[in-house]
Amino acid sequence: MTRTRAAVAAFVAAAIALAPAGAARAEMPADGAARNDAAVAAFDTLAGPARARGVMPRLSQTAERPILENLWNAPAILGKPPYAAADLPPLLRIMGKHRDLLTAYLQFSPTPGMTADLNRNAAAYQDEVVHEAAFVLDITAAALTAMTSFWQALPEADRTPVRRQGIRQAQQGFTKIAIDFTMLVQSKAIRPDNRGVLTAALERSGPTLAANLRVEDRAAIATNVRSALPALQADDQAHMRVFLTALADITCTRLCAVQ
Repeated sequence: MTRTRAAVAAFVAAAIALAPAGAARAEMPADGAARNDAAVAAFDTLAGPARARGVMPRLSQTAERPILENLWNAPAILGKPPYAAADLPPLLRIMGKHRDLLTAYLQFSPTPGMTADLNRNAAAYQDEVVHEAAFVLDITAAALTAMTSFWQALPEADRTPVRRQGIRQAQQGFTKIAIDFTMLVQSKAIRPDNRGVLTAALERSGPTLAANLRVEDRAAIATNVRSALPALQADDQAHMRVFLTALADITCTRLCAVQ
């Protein structure tokens, strides 16, 4: 998941270079970004006293669960597609905050000043890390859809080499995220319920993401998906096969066609 954090950061940086300046929100809920800000602020209020006790907020704690679930309330925060070019800036703002939340769990140290134990944190906070990672995948799909809308509306004269390189960097960032996801799905340390969260996210958002990747990127991810299938339960295999079908499609439109 450390590489996933880095890939999300790279995606955000590349996409910011493409985002239309000063555009009004379009397909997202009017208050989606504000709802996310409020959910993150509530989390920060909760996390302060928890950190003082040497822990992070947990889904298993009845009083903390609703606050955490608000962070991942996709209908309220993201709405649903289609997303327009004007949605890209707020989506990137949301993605940046959730990148920071993922970092907060993975880099947590119960002893201030001590180096975080990433493996321990990934195990101790598996529920929270998995749900956060799945939500980041949904945000990524939404952002790529908005990026497609932006690119398609862009005059040819404005399709500069810098913007083309930004799209390529974004595609490479998601390819890393997707490969990390498939590796995480295969991990024996992941509990069945959390594996289901991850595979459902790949079924839900994977096809949109695959359609915006180059064919060679899809092939690299597909190799990892196929290696994961034999060890999965039937429900998880079904989720992953939807993603695999999308990866096998060699149609190259949307951002895939940007060279």
